[in-house]
Amino acid sequence: MTLMEGRIIVEFARPGQGSDKGTIEGAIGQLKHGIPKQDLYLPGEYPKRPGRGEEDGFKDACLTTDDWDRRSWEALAIYNDQPVPRDCLPLEALDSGLEGISRRDLFFWGLANRIGGAIYVSRSDEIKHFMQAGRAQVTRDNICFGTQKYECSQFDRYAFLRKSDSPYVDARFDDMKGHLIYIWSEVANDWLMAVNQNEEHRRLRHSFYQLDLHGERYAQEKVQTDLANTIHHGRRTEPLNKEAREKHKQSLADQMGVPKHAKYSDMRETTAPALEVEQARRASQLTSAHDAAYEARPNTQTQSSDTGESAASVQTPKGPNSAMSIEQIAAEQWSKHYA
Repeated sequence: MTLMEGRIIVEFARPGQGSDKGTIEGAIGQLKHGIPKQDLYLPGEYPKRPGRGEEDGFKDACLTTDDWDRRSWEALAIYNDQPVPRDCLPLEALDSGLEGISRRDLFFWGLANRIGGAIYVSRSDEIKHFMQAGRAQVTRDNICFGTQKYECSQFDRYAFLRKSDSPYVDARFDDMKGHLIYIWSEVANDWLMAVNQNEEHRRLRHSFYQLDLHGERYAQEKVQTDLANTIHHGRRTEPLNKEAREKHKQSLADQMGVPKHAKYSDMRETTAPALEVEQARRASQLTSAHDAAYEARPNTQTQSSDTGESAASVQTPKGPNSAMSIEQIAAEQWSKHYA
């Protein structure tokens, strides 16, 4: 019989990590402390901290497979000769007055009084009735069970979601094997194995309790990492933010208590030269218009008769009914120019 036929899986655990092989550690503890030393001798055993001159276990250790087989049969014989505790005896044996019976004798008593008690259980019935029940949620990407995500190559998730009204499917699991679960398939009419999507979890083969602890530890580490990044970013940007806030406070302090017209002093200083140039240009245009009006004023000449005497006089008309004055002409020219 091969290891696969006997459902024996060979795994290599990490050194110093007893949680990776809890069942083996428990069996070793039972061998060390649960069985009296006079009843069972373990080959190669030695004190955990041997003293000076004590044996280190190499002389009587099992160094070959033949030696191991011989020692194993001897250990089984010693174990079967031990008496069965009263609490472990069946009621029929107690009613028959069997007390202090060895395990070997109890086995023969069972063959004589309980014939046909052992039945064959198929793989499907074993998964259905002997494993813990649960419900898994089927999504388009994976199969969610608890806090873990699984995948099954034989299970068509898209077809299941199209035909089924509920995304949940029956599941079976073992508390000590968080790397795999079994889901029920109506198409295959059998339980299909789904493995954990996380390759690290598949390699370590942790229990569900250890996976939950790993998830909580990962979440705590993520929170601490984010907090550290935030603090580091704050330390890096705090001087810049502080400088910007100081400048803003200084600008607010400069504006507080300052008259409104004083806020535009810089603008006035900038536009003053341009205003002076504009005023000079307008004054020059006004002077030109004034000179033109003066030259266009009306003249009155009087000449003498045949005596040859002549006289000329220049009169400037005045009064409301007289001709326009020089100021009026300049104003008219100004209004025409800037109309």
